[in-house]
Amino acid sequence: MSSHRVVVTGLVFETPIGLTAISSFQNLLAGLKGVRNILKLPEWSHLHPHIKPLPSHLAAPILSLPPLPNSKISQRTKLPRSFLFAEIAAKEALNNSNLNAVENVGVFFGCGMPGFNEIFENSALISD
Repeated sequence: MSSHRVVVTGLVFETPIGLTAISSFQNLLAGLKGVRNILKLPEWSHLHPHIKPLPSHLAAPILSLPPLPNSKISQRTKLPRSFLFAEIAAKEALNNSNLNAVENVGVFFGCGMPGFNEIFENSALISD
């Protein structure tokens, strides 16, 4: 039986209170909260009629994305935001790792849940 060694060389956090591990941790220590009333978010106004009947209007969305120069994924505007976050995370993890060569490198990406917009739009598609 062969064994494989795994080394974590880069770590990324994209959270409602920071888009990097350092900023997320500093904002957490400063008491910044990422939970918001989504009815007060103008970028979600197209969903407000569907959100109002829900028992809770609280969410912890990541409101902004850093710019993605030379990004192939970010040019595809119909892809879910979680794809953009995956691309940002992979690039930041590689930069954070200080690896000179990227041979035999893998990126593990975990997402707490996809975006609410994608969930709503897909549920609307299958319910018609």
